Amino acid sequence: MHIQTIVFDLGGVLIELRKPDVAIFRLMLERFKLDAGQTIYIDDVEANIVAARQVGLRAIHFLSAGELRKTLHDLGLVQRHKL
Repeated sequence: MHIQTIVFDLGGVLIELRKPDVAIFRLMLERFKLDAGQTIYIDDVEANIVAARQVGLRAIHFLSAGELRKTLHDLGLVQRHKL
C-alpha cells in the first residue's frame, strides 16, 4: 500500500493529512465548497474508497479504464465510445 500525503495551506497554516484519513476528505469538501453527494471520487485503493464514502462522497473503485468508463456512463457522465 502506498501512502499519499497532502498538505493544505489554510491561510498560512499548513495541515498535513494522509489518505485514508476521513479528515482529508472533509477538508477537501469544505475547502472547495463541494457537495459530497454531488462529488465523485475515483481511487484504486479500497481503503480510500471506504473513507471517502464515510463522508458521503460518491466513490468509485478504479479497477480498469473500461470499468471506469462503464460506471461513468451508467451515471450519465460520459457517452459510450463506439469503435
